[in-house]
Amino acid sequence: MIYVRWKGLTQVTVRLNKAARAIEGSGDSMKIGMQRAIEPIIRDAATFSPWDTGNLARSWRGEVRSGNRTGVRGVAGSKVAYGPHVEHGTRAGYRNVPPLYKVEGWAQRHGWDPRVLRKNLRAHGTPGIRMLRRSLDKNEKYVAWILGDVFYNLVANSEGYLYPTESGIMPH
Repeated sequence: MIYVRWKGLTQVTVRLNKAARAIEGSGDSMKIGMQRAIEPIIRDAATFSPWDTGNLARSWRGEVRSGNRTGVRGVAGSKVAYGPHVEHGTRAGYRNVPPLYKVEGWAQRHGWDPRVLRKNLRAHGTPGIRMLRRSLDKNEKYVAWILGDVFYNLVANSEGYLYPTESGIMPH
């Protein structure tokens, strides 16, 4: 028969509980960290946006939300109605082609007949530009570094160690 005797398990449990309380009570630190993580995503989504009138590029916004069930969340998006269609594209045979008055301005600026443009949109759809997806992919390591740094400092401070608020080392 094998016997296992745990030593120090109580100390580990106490430390883990202390770290969990630090993370749960970290509202402001996590919100600030999340805001810092959202900023480059919004900037790059605007950079990747197609530029005709600039409405889409200027409409990108980020917001930090927190709740009892959800914790701290960063939300990024565009407020213009056509934003999802530019991000994801439309399929061929798409029934909700914009009305003629909405495509006239764009068609005229680009030398298209608006009726032909609508017909082509319906027949062929549009490819997605994926501005937000590309921005998330580009900034994935930076976001992980920012949030990891906040998390690390919360846990380290709960242990009584004093570390700088930023490690200053960013991944490439």
